[in-house]
Amino acid sequence: MNNASDSTVIYVADGTYTNKNYGKGLKNRATVTVKKLNNILLTNLPNHSPKIVFDGSGGISASAVTYFEVSGFEIEGPNQDITYEDAIADRLNHSPKFSGRGICVWSGHHIHIHHNTVHDCANSAIRVNKGDYCTVEYNTVYNSTWWSSNAESAIVYAEGKNIDDEDIVKMVIKGNVVFDNMNKIPYYNSHYDDPEYLKKN
Repeated sequence: MNNASDSTVIYVADGTYTNKNYGKGLKNRATVTVKKLNNILLTNLPNHSPKIVFDGSGGISASAVTYFEVSGFEIEGPNQDITYEDAIADRLNHSPKFSGRGICVWSGHHIHIHHNTVHDCANSAIRVNKGDYCTVEYNTVYNSTWWSSNAESAIVYAEGKNIDDEDIVKMVIKGNVVFDNMNKIPYYNSHYDDPEYLKKN
């Protein structure tokens, strides 16, 4: 990704790819980070099955991307190595290990996420924030959202941001197989203890 420019196809071969400092801390970053790029395809090399394993903020994290497509990966988070006791102790800290997402796009448009298997993410498996013209389809998503206190869902669209005024269907979720995703840690927002915040919001 460090060498990618606009209009790049990145083929990923067989192998297991982990984030930097995997297994060594609570504040690890995402395995793959994509920023401010246009027309990017991140996919498996034909007949290959690459796997991304993460214990930080995510498997694939993108922001300010347009015409961004991700397919052909297995992405595995750290859920099986986290205990309820560890997660409840981190409930107010939201450390990356307990809040990591499989594939997350923080902003962009014309996003296509398809034919991935995403599982065991502490937080949502696939998430798009501030997006427009987004399609999440034919993914398998399971065993996620267990350990975060953010009350997220397995597949999320949040804070959609339109890039035009077209009155058409622009946000699509279809054909995904989604199971065994649940919130095991109670949601908490410290702002809710503040009467002034509640009054203003």
